[in-house]
Amino acid sequence: MLSVKQRLILRAASLTAFLRFEVGLVQDREPQEADPAAEKKLRKQVKELQSALSDSQKRLDKAHWRLRIPALSMPRRWRWAAYFVSDKHQFVFLAPHKVATTSILISLLPLFAFEDVEAEDFDNLEWGPTFKRNDVRIGDVHKLFISEGVQISKAQFLAEMGNKYHRYFKFAFVRNPWDRLVSCYLSKLVQGGRGMQLGSYGDVTLRRNMTFEEFAGAVCRIPDEMANTHFRSQYITVCDDGPNKTVLADFVGRLETLDEDFRVVAERIGLKANLSHTGRSRSRNSLSYRDFYDERLARMVSERYHEDANIFGYSF
Repeated sequence: MLSVKQRLILRAASLTAFLRFEVGLVQDREPQEADPAAEKKLRKQVKELQSALSDSQKRLDKAHWRLRIPALSMPRRWRWAAYFVSDKHQFVFLAPHKVATTSILISLLPLFAFEDVEAEDFDNLEWGPTFKRNDVRIGDVHKLFISEGVQISKAQFLAEMGNKYHRYFKFAFVRNPWDRLVSCYLSKLVQGGRGMQLGSYGDVTLRRNMTFEEFAGAVCRIPDEMANTHFRSQYITVCDDGPNKTVLADFVGRLETLDEDFRVVAERIGLKANLSHTGRSRSRNSLSYRDFYDERLARMVSERYHEDANIFGYSF
């Protein structure tokens, strides 16, 4: 089966040959016999196809990083760990999910020159904007960064830590693990948010109508190797795999002091935009995360996320 690139090349070649025929450059016809309107139309079509071929090549070049390290060679707990890189501004954002990641990515957009990208519903506080290019939908901000090739894997990040990323400013944000689990439950199960698969995780099943107690109990039985990124331990993204679990970021902000800590990051990377606030929960109202726990459940979650609590200094 021909690739998209090969099909575009063949189509452009066919149109070019047809154009030459139509304007009298073959078949021994005089060029002046060509229909000027038809010539103009066909030349425009060839130009559009050549432009599409060029865009396709750019996409292939940007996606090439995904092929350098096969996904199967990575530890399962690394899967979908997200690192967002700006070579121009020399920073890496280490991004555990459910830690205002969408808001931070939207705020970082001014530093990335995504050509011909249009945003729709940019001020949507619940889901954030969606993006399109030439009327072709890309998706939300996460899919935008993936499509532009600026999101890399943990394997790629670690491979360059001794080289260019050693010089880059590396930052991350973390969150109280008890609070993060409540947020995950409300946004993904109660509100029906995107990005987290329901169903089987080994011998544990997540379903839409679970109570928080059922959900938290189930998550506590799912190891990080099998966990979805929205409830996988944060240290997997922020730390190395050594026995000391050394923090890889130069600066680790907290969701609890998000605005203040993001200003530190913005000043360091030369960002003048304010922090966007997107993805607010409609279901928590004024409840504290503590209102979702009893003593037994809080202890279970403490054991499940003891690395996050110890490394980042959190307690119930």
